[in-house]
Amino acid sequence: VAPDSAGLKTVLLTSDTGALVRLVNGWNYLNAFVSLIHPASGQSGTIVTIAGQNLLGGASSLANVTVAGVASPILSQFDSLVTVIAQPSGAQSGQVTLISETGSIISSSPLSFTYVP
Repeated sequence: VAPDSAGLKTVLLTSDTGALVRLVNGWNYLNAFVSLIHPASGQSGTIVTIAGQNLLGGASSLANVTVAGVASPILSQFDSLVTVIAQPSGAQSGQVTLISETGSIISSSPLSFTYVP
């Protein structure tokens, strides 16, 4: 599904015998994205704000947020704004990844957070 085609979609399953099952409007594609990471760099303990759209991935809450691959405590979470605390990391730079309680994953790519000494 193309990123610009958010909304209800038809699900079509085809079995190995050729049987078809169709469910009209059976899946809702959310156009979720990260538009800002602020600050874009900092040390362990930095409060990082992530702004965007549909950051909860259609769920009511997030299960996990990672900053450069390291799980970071969530201070607040809303569909357009999430705040976390950067944790110690061996990485110099990396994406912010948000995982909702339903398993949807939103990545900040190409935006990233850079750890500074």
